[in-house]
Amino acid sequence: MDKLEKRLKEDAGLIKVDLAPELQERIRASLESTEQAKQTPQTTKTPGTSLWWASSLTGLA
Repeated sequence: MDKLEKRLKEDAGLIKVDLAPELQERIRASLESTEQAKQTPQTTKTPGTSLWWASSLTGLA
């Protein structure tokens, strides 16, 4: 696998691509929006989770 991996990386390094400015802008905006989503943690606590565990383990609710 090492030889194959090395050849694939070498081949990938030879690929040259030009993107239209519109596509570059769309990609940049998409990457920025995903970074913002990662930085904003979703804190949606479900209040019934502990009750669900207690009732499923003890049979009481």
